[in-house]
Amino acid sequence: MVKSKYLLTGTALAALLVPALSVYQPKSASAVDFADPAFQSVWNRTDKLVANGTVKRSFYWGPIPGEMKSEDYAEGQGGKRVVQYFDKSRMEINNPNGNKNDPFYVTNGLLTVELISGKMQTGNSQYQTRYAANIPLASDNDDTNAPTYATFTLIANSPLGDHPAVDRTGKVVDEDVTKAGIVTRDASKDSYGVKYGFYNTETKHNIADQMWTFLNQSGPVLDASGKQITAKLSDPWFYTTGYAISEPYWANVKIAGKQADVLIQLFQRRVVTYVPSAPDGFKVQMGNIGAHYYDWRYKNAGQQAYPVPTVQPVTVAAGQLGSADKPIQMAFVPSSNSTKVLASGEPLGQLLGQITGYNFKVSVPTSYAAVIEAMGSNNVDVAWLAPFSYALASQKYGAQVILSTVRKGSLTYPSVFITGDPSVKTVADFKGKKFAFVDPASSSGYLYPVAYLKNLGLVTGSPPNTEAFFGNGNVVFAGGHDKVVTAVYNGQVSGGAVFGGSLDPVTGSPTDARSLVAKTLPDVYQKVRIIGETQQIPNDTVSVRKGLAPEMDKQIQDGLLVLASTPQGKKLLADLYQIDNLAPVNDSFYNPLRQVAEDAGITDFGSLFPTPAPQPTAAATPSTTP
Repeated sequence: MVKSKYLLTGTALAALLVPALSVYQPKSASAVDFADPAFQSVWNRTDKLVANGTVKRSFYWGPIPGEMKSEDYAEGQGGKRVVQYFDKSRMEINNPNGNKNDPFYVTNGLLTVELISGKMQTGNSQYQTRYAANIPLASDNDDTNAPTYATFTLIANSPLGDHPAVDRTGKVVDEDVTKAGIVTRDASKDSYGVKYGFYNTETKHNIADQMWTFLNQSGPVLDASGKQITAKLSDPWFYTTGYAISEPYWANVKIAGKQADVLIQLFQRRVVTYVPSAPDGFKVQMGNIGAHYYDWRYKNAGQQAYPVPTVQPVTVAAGQLGSADKPIQMAFVPSSNSTKVLASGEPLGQLLGQITGYNFKVSVPTSYAAVIEAMGSNNVDVAWLAPFSYALASQKYGAQVILSTVRKGSLTYPSVFITGDPSVKTVADFKGKKFAFVDPASSSGYLYPVAYLKNLGLVTGSPPNTEAFFGNGNVVFAGGHDKVVTAVYNGQVSGGAVFGGSLDPVTGSPTDARSLVAKTLPDVYQKVRIIGETQQIPNDTVSVRKGLAPEMDKQIQDGLLVLASTPQGKKLLADLYQIDNLAPVNDSFYNPLRQVAEDAGITDFGSLFPTPAPQPTAAATPSTTP
């Protein structure tokens, strides 16, 4: 296989995002460097004039061709297809016998989709499951706080699920995204004057006006005969990038060693960035996704690693906290069936005891509020709290987070609106209908869906008056996500709000709250539909009460990280709350949630909500019809 030494990887990639690009002088590309004459023709059209210095603009493909490969593809000749990597993409020929004059005879791969989903495409409808790439997509490679491809797993369209947006054409782009994929509004970005310029109806995403102008620009290009003409650089506009699969988001990242604001937007085939501080002509550029993808596919770059510390069990004297006669009280919120939670929580406490040397007593109180109050009275030392419950426990009693849960590689998740009512098509259709939340202290089961409704103007007031929208007596708290789903399934309520999630990368099955009852209600995915999704929420926590000794906090934190790395621990965590892993985080990780609560007018749990009595839910009878 012929290889080229010119494909850039590693930290050198950052240079292609900065003004140095305009004086970059690569070795001239020749015909022998291209895997196919058609590849050379496509490259020549936009990039040869840049490479030889005739025009000054950013590259569409890269200064020179990179490595040639014959890769598996089910519909290709002999199950293979010829591809060639460039810094900014991969060219491919799917049908060598096709019309060579067709503009789409040469295509560039759906690399963005593969990198954010971890699903490597090996055929028109065939995928190999790998992992979402934790590779910075618009910054120096050593910027550990910058968004990565994995950042967009739950906020961009992919085989794991779509995340559509409403048409916001003409409005200011003022949303930031964190590395964890949490989106917040930042009024300071208004000063850049970037607006949503076009609504991509095919994928239901808005394209920033700076990107839209870039994708439709005309300039000097070379035609098939090598003659310089003026034409659109990408014709049609989506030829190079594909359609938009995310909203445009701001991030502050490191570029060539300096912090800079950058606007990032993902398309099916490319990442496009806008850097306001860059020189004219280079403010908007294609990201180096070709090199990133090559490293992910062939060098296993971008794998997420979580710490596994070394823990030595301690000896605890009788009468001291953690001893057999004075065990550490560890509580779990009743977000799903309490019996099931206890069945996983008790052996988890036993395993954690073996690792740390402490003794633990496990409980599942009757409500989220009961767990919070128990922490405040020192009757619970360690709590597995929902994110909003943590923020409330921190505000009221000084609780501290030590770990976040991880699911499918993500530290975040959304809330979703569900219904089994045929008359309900959008969340606005819930007006005047009976609706089930989980618990007033639940993030996905109350806070975020209420904030979503308030942002749409459907719910008003601070604190929000949900009954003015749903109707007097029409709002209930079911007490658990599984209970909300069951109530919707049974038709006891028109709709509800529960935790959401992507499709399982391996099985393709849903991972939202409906999965909690799928074994007993096998047709739940057909009868209960998702009709809306909120922004991403920081994952649930393992938190400790105020006043617990720092060395005990650390021993429990490290012990849980070790537990999460063992086969037995992994199974217990999965059975407990569908947890895949645990990761250290600090309190500031939950600041976006606090901002959502403040914007929604939900800031003081104690004064806003009495402890609710869970609503009884009748046992569901599985439907016998599909």
